[in-house]
Amino acid sequence: MNMLRHYIKLAIRNLIKYKSQSVISIIGLAIGFTCFALSTLWIRYEQTYDTFHDGADRIYFVRPESYMYSSGLSEISPYPLAGFLKATFPEVEDACNMQAWYTSFKYKGKEYKSFKIGVDSATVQMFNIQIVSGSKDFMIRDNNQVAITEQLASRLFGKEDPIGKTLDIYGEKSICAVVKAWDTHSNLPFELLESNGADKEWNVSSWQTYIKLRKGTDIKAFRKKTSGI
Repeated sequence: MNMLRHYIKLAIRNLIKYKSQSVISIIGLAIGFTCFALSTLWIRYEQTYDTFHDGADRIYFVRPESYMYSSGLSEISPYPLAGFLKATFPEVEDACNMQAWYTSFKYKGKEYKSFKIGVDSATVQMFNIQIVSGSKDFMIRDNNQVAITEQLASRLFGKEDPIGKTLDIYGEKSICAVVKAWDTHSNLPFELLESNGADKEWNVSSWQTYIKLRKGTDIKAFRKKTSGI
């Protein structure tokens, strides 16, 4: 106890004796701890994107090799790829395609910016997109119907029923459904859904392919198994 008291006295005396150096050291230490805490919070935040999806730790974005990109990997793939992977590899529990991009649309002459995803029934099932009201007609290929989120419906129409109203999205589109939005902490913060326009051709790449692996699958072994395709 006496030794502890002695060390505390020495520390106080040194702080008083070297005031400028002590202040600089304390401020530097405080800034260092603050930066570390903020960096940890930022890293944690970045790592939790899209973790709200069921089985998120088993969902992978498929990127084919391509010499057309500096990274050597393409972000788009042919539509048949999802079905092929699911049918060929028992490790794949589910697979789907989507077309996701930022877009703009007009309502009553006013332009809005939004995020739109082209989906089909496989996408809706794999990512558990829930319909609040309306029909599933927005998934029918080559139609002019869309689904919007509850938030977008409230922003555009207030308490009015949006079903049957139209938006100008590179042409007139009729709203056939209202769906639940994903958590805003997502790389795909959609507000609009429409048909993704399936294509049976393998030489047309215009989709993003996602797969969900079965529990217990060794991702390194699976990646090696698919590397020759």
